[in-house]
Order: sequence, then C-alpha cells, then structure tokens
Amino acid sequence: MAIKQIKVSGLMSSGVIKQQTSNFENEHEDNPDLLVTAGQSSSGESPSTLGTTELLLELIDDSPYQPRLSYASETIDELAHTMASAGQEEPIQVRAIGSRYELISGHRRVRAGRSLGWTTIKALIVIKDDRQAELATMVHNEGREDLSDFERGKLYKRAQEGGFAKSQTEIANLFGTSQAVVSKRLAMLDLPEAILELLEAKPSLFSYNCSNTVHALLKEYPGHVKLIVDATRRLLEGADQNSIRGWVEQMIGIKDRKAKVSSKKVITNDSGKQLFTATFDGRTVLIRISDPTVDVGMVQQKVSDTLTGIARINPVTE
Repeated sequence: MAIKQIKVSGLMSSGVIKQQTSNFENEHEDNPDLLVTAGQSSSGESPSTLGTTELLLELIDDSPYQPRLSYASETIDELAHTMASAGQEEPIQVRAIGSRYELISGHRRVRAGRSLGWTTIKALIVIKDDRQAELATMVHNEGREDLSDFERGKLYKRAQEGGFAKSQTEIANLFGTSQAVVSKRLAMLDLPEAILELLEAKPSLFSYNCSNTVHALLKEYPGHVKLIVDATRRLLEGADQNSIRGWVEQMIGIKDRKAKVSSKKVITNDSGKQLFTATFDGRTVLIRISDPTVDVGMVQQKVSDTLTGIARINPVTE
C-alpha cells in the first residue's frame, strides 16, 4: 500500500491551511516546505500527529462521536469573550477526512471562533483511524465539567456497546471515575420514555441524584407514573430538583382525599329530603343518619337484616 504524503507548503498555497502567524509559534516555521509522511516518521515509527497549524474553520466538521447533545449559547458567548481578549490558548485537535477535518476536541472553541468571525483557528492534526478517533473523542469530552450526567450516561453505554469497556468497573477506569457513579449515570437511561424525551431536549435538566429519587418514587408509587413525570416536567419551569418527592407525595395525598370525598353517597326520600349519607373508605362503610325523625333502631335492624342476607348467599367455606 502506497504511503500517503502531504506537502505542507502545497496545502498552504491552496488555502487549505494557513501558515502560522507570529502570535502562534511553530517549530517548523522556518521550513514551510517540510514533507510530512503519514504513517512513517524519520525514525521509521508511525507518528501520532502531523503537527500544528492554522486551519480554515469552514473545513472543520463536528465529530460523530461527540457525546454532547446541546450547546448552551451563553457558555459559548463566555468562551468567545475569553478567546477574544486572551486569544486561543490551546489548539483544537482534528483528523483529516479527505479534504476536510473532523474534530477530536474543541467543539466549543470552534463555535466560539465562528461567533467571533474568525476564519481560521489553530489546530493540532492527529493521525487516528475511526476507532481511535471515537475513543479519543469520548475520553476527552467526558472530562468536560459542563457535560451533564445524562450525556455521560449515554457515553458510558456507547463505550460498553462499542467494546471499549466490558463492565462498569472498566468504564470507571476508562473515564477516571467510580463504579458507583457509572452505575447511577447509566440508570438514568432506564427512566420512563416521557422523562427521557425531556432529557434529550435538555440534558442538564437534572442530575443522577435526582434520577435516584425519581426511580425510588416509581418503585413506591407504580400507579402514579404520570404524576411523577409531571413532577419532573416542573423542572423546566424552574422547580428545584429536591422538591420532586414532596410535590409528588403532596399531589398523591390530594388525589386520595378527593377520592374519599367522591366516595360519599347521599340518600334522599322521594321529595328530595336528605335522610342518610354513606361514606366508603376501602372496606369500611360509614352510615350517618341526617334526618333526626328517622328511627335509629329501625335503621340498625335494617342494616343487620341486610348483612345477614348477604352472609347467607356468601357462605364461609373452610
């Protein structure tokens, strides 16, 4: 197989890459005709990079392995402000894909640079195949402080499904965290579909600690899934994550009280006058005599006769 050669001066003259400016030092600045051979170094070993240069932003594409689901515009604006005043302190990392470049790291810096109107950005060009690029992109981006627990959970699942790690312990070792944290983040992927849709739209909606609370509520109140989903949706309106349990239990209490009220039956005579109220609470029936002219003894006898009749048609079997 022929070794692909890339002549840096040719790329510069064609406008694909830009020669370094004075504020960004390059160890090969004095030798623009340096011949870089992909797959072989001067020592005969395979190089891991093709060096650092200025790349046209219009030639840079996002990585398909990037775990981030969304970019907060305010954080991009903050980064752009920093880059405008302090410059780009660290080059992004890319790999060549045909005539274009795929990001390994620096997705936020690329967006900030574009928002500033930059046409080029300093970049380290690395040599990686698809699998190496996937692993490098996952590991680099997992360490970002602003990556949500949900995004990390999806990243861990992909790492496991891709064969990069077989167990939760191996995932923890790969990403430099604990097995317990890996387990909690993966558990977020087992939430009801309606809640997962909320997280897909806003990955930072809640943390894995809040997810633990939601899982516990689903286990304790399996008949109130919709109510628990509604409690989670309240977070979109600014509700505190710690308020979910209290709100759910409060709403369940209100529902139970309404159910008890609705189980009350009012009994009237033919003219509409209220004589009795019967309240049903589970297997308890409470009869209240509303009309003082009604004979209590007669009511007791009627109830007794009715219950005796029920007992006769429902004999107790040993």
